[in-house]
Amino acid sequence: MDIAVIIGEIAFISRYKIMDGIVDAAKKNGDNIILFTCEGFIFHHLKDYSDGEYNIFTLPTFENFDGIIIDLDSIQNEKMREYLYDNIKNSNVPTVSFNKEIADTNQIVFDNERGFEQLVKHLVIDHNIKDIHYISGPFENRDAKERFNIFKRVLSENNITIADENVYESDFNFSGGKEIANIYINKEKKLPEAFVVANDFMAIGLMEELKTNGIRIPEDVLVTGYDNCDIAAYTTPRLTTVDRGEYASGVLAYERLIENIKGLKSDCKDVIYGTPILAGSCGCCINEDENCKLTQSVVDLKIHMDDSLDLLKGLSLGFSHMSEISHFQQIFEKYIKQIDMETFYFCQCGSRESYYEELEMMANQGRIKRNQTVYQDTVWCPFAYENGEWHSYPSYSKKLLFPPSSNVKKDCGYYIVMPVHQGKICIGYSIIGNFKNRVSGRVLQHLVLGIDAALGNIRKNDIMTSMLAKINHKWQYDELTGLYNRSGYVNNAIHLIDIAKSDGDGICVIFFDLDGLKKVNDEQGHEAGDKYIKSMADLLKACADDTDIVCRYGGDEYIVISVQHSWDDCVKKLNSITSNIKEPLSASAGCVFDVVTGMDELNLLIEEADKRMYEYKKKKKRER
Repeated sequence: MDIAVIIGEIAFISRYKIMDGIVDAAKKNGDNIILFTCEGFIFHHLKDYSDGEYNIFTLPTFENFDGIIIDLDSIQNEKMREYLYDNIKNSNVPTVSFNKEIADTNQIVFDNERGFEQLVKHLVIDHNIKDIHYISGPFENRDAKERFNIFKRVLSENNITIADENVYESDFNFSGGKEIANIYINKEKKLPEAFVVANDFMAIGLMEELKTNGIRIPEDVLVTGYDNCDIAAYTTPRLTTVDRGEYASGVLAYERLIENIKGLKSDCKDVIYGTPILAGSCGCCINEDENCKLTQSVVDLKIHMDDSLDLLKGLSLGFSHMSEISHFQQIFEKYIKQIDMETFYFCQCGSRESYYEELEMMANQGRIKRNQTVYQDTVWCPFAYENGEWHSYPSYSKKLLFPPSSNVKKDCGYYIVMPVHQGKICIGYSIIGNFKNRVSGRVLQHLVLGIDAALGNIRKNDIMTSMLAKINHKWQYDELTGLYNRSGYVNNAIHLIDIAKSDGDGICVIFFDLDGLKKVNDEQGHEAGDKYIKSMADLLKACADDTDIVCRYGGDEYIVISVQHSWDDCVKKLNSITSNIKEPLSASAGCVFDVVTGMDELNLLIEEADKRMYEYKKKKKRER
């Protein structure tokens, strides 16, 4: 079976713990998990970028899946939540929803209140703490709001007040905790008895910065976190936190979904309760034996983090110097074993043909008529990495998600689908298959951001290459006739001279000048005059050999430059052209031949051909 999972901000601890539970449970049953995710909220201050990230949730066709697991609270975009709610409700596909009720679905609810409430009460009642400062996540974030409201309620119930200035808004990252620590390190504020922090990353950042500057935990100040992240158990002292039960909720979500698909149970509600983990950072003791058991885990984690950092640095450096798809493949293949994924697909909107048509349009400064902010009905796969080999696939319906002619997708697979975009412009999506590291340590987040930027750079480079090709064409070619202009002739003549020298031949120059162009312009208009000029150009192109240079030298002047062995060959060349000049076309010509070693000599040859052409034109006038 194919199970779609919709979770935003997958790099957050609580999200990837849920995914670990879902994937482990699905593996036992041999089902495919396809995760649709993005990092829209992290970049919410960059609206265009955030919109481009959230667009990934419009990609899945839910009717094509056997079941759906969704966490609407993880998606911090109201319009996208409404879109997903309506589409899943109307799909009639068996669904399990976290926290938010969707009609006729199983629901799993996190009781964030109990665990966090117990933690705050532990500080206030068991430790008799009255002076507490609070570090929140972003105020508009739902989880952050909920935790702060619980915190305020417990304080109020115990007749404790907190000033607004002692409530901080941060970003759920280590750096946020460090920044706030420096307010106290610099003695801008008096250190409180305790900090209650809305997640572990900020709490650990706070603790480490305070300790580095001589402030002791818990002797000088108590610190608590939330989430029970991977490294919370490895801090010194160990961080007091709350385990939300995310892994167990992921396993339960999958089990409830399978029951729903089999028709065994539906529309039920399960509650997952958080549990405080009391440890050294709030002054509670941790078993020394447990500390010893954690030592090897710390070493393993440090090695994993260093390896991941080296991987990301190598990829970033490689991607920063690339400009073509082939370069991307070379760099990606170099690190593929470290990344430890089985498959990778880059699926781009439209088709190969439409892509190059749009490049041409942009090169001509034209406007692309389609809506570039949404997924097109068709996509194509410029490159796919499968079983150690690179492939590409022609266009197919985006509803299929995977290239239909690819046979790599298999049961018991874990596929992560993330957006590829430039700002709000939708380029396509990437699929990472069976990524062994999953998403812990934010490796996946930074990996996909790097891939996203690299693919965006390829697109920019393709546009630039197309524009330069257009500029180069205008620089070398006459717009009216399509012949070389003077710049084009100069750019290509050196090669022709080299050919002549290597073969021991000479250069033949035939200079043409139209007869009667002024009369045509005066009597029939300049549009007719342009057709007259183009007709002569078409005739010269038709009579030229592949190696000849045919150039519109001036308004009604042309030169044909060719490699010839002798003067007789030049005369044959001249006669083959002039014999095709028939009414209403008329032109005068001058022909010269000589051995040429450089551009200066060629230019003198052209001047000589020009003189002979005018002598012939004067002779024709005298004869008339």
